[in-house]
Amino acid sequence: MKLDQIRIDGGTQARAKMSEDTVREYADLLKEGVKFPPVTVFYDGVDYWLADGFNRYYAHKSIKRDVIDIDIKQGSRLDAKLYACGANSAHGQPRTRADKRNSVLMVLNEPEWKGLSLREVAKICAVAHQFVGVVRKELEQVSFKDTPKPSSPPKKTVPTNDAPEYDERDDMRETIATLNEELEVASRAAAAGVLLEGMEEAQAIMDRQAGEIKTLQAENDGLKATRDTMMVEIRELKKQCAYYQKKLKGLEK
Repeated sequence: MKLDQIRIDGGTQARAKMSEDTVREYADLLKEGVKFPPVTVFYDGVDYWLADGFNRYYAHKSIKRDVIDIDIKQGSRLDAKLYACGANSAHGQPRTRADKRNSVLMVLNEPEWKGLSLREVAKICAVAHQFVGVVRKELEQVSFKDTPKPSSPPKKTVPTNDAPEYDERDDMRETIATLNEELEVASRAAAAGVLLEGMEEAQAIMDRQAGEIKTLQAENDGLKATRDTMMVEIRELKKQCAYYQKKLKGLEK
């Protein structure tokens, strides 16, 4: 299909930004005769929406190739957007955290998908549901800040573009707490005889949750150990910086 027949203006690009290095690398490989997999487009009866293969698309365009191999799927622009959110999770240029965050934002900001749960969004975007929770909290914080409060006097604020940092340990602690709550509820219900008919299923759920808690706690311990090691390295680097700064001042005199 000709490149100018494919629409790329439908908000179906899931990456946070294009990688010029990757585009150049693909272009060089195309010149050498390397054959790439076809890009994925969705056809709605009128337009062809590019869903996966933007780097390949731009690589072809950069070397004046006006035709590209395509894999056509039937669907709307929204179908292409949905497909794009999980693309490249297992192939192509590895996704960065910014790419994953952008995919999640594409779903959370789409009015037609507002009712999706964290796990449903995570499945679409091929990310952890804890990560979706962090991004959703960022959106809620921004929305709260942007909401006018006429009854309150304006406060002086310092503008900032810094988003809350994603800390795996916070996610793990939150998940452990949730699983513990579910485990306690299931245990109480089983003791009261509420789940007598499904006792085996309840026990399996409790065993699974206990295993998940144990795994998460182990991962959390590993993160703490890594943090402690990095803190030691940082202190050592600070000492070295101080030493060389002192030495430099001596030379300047």
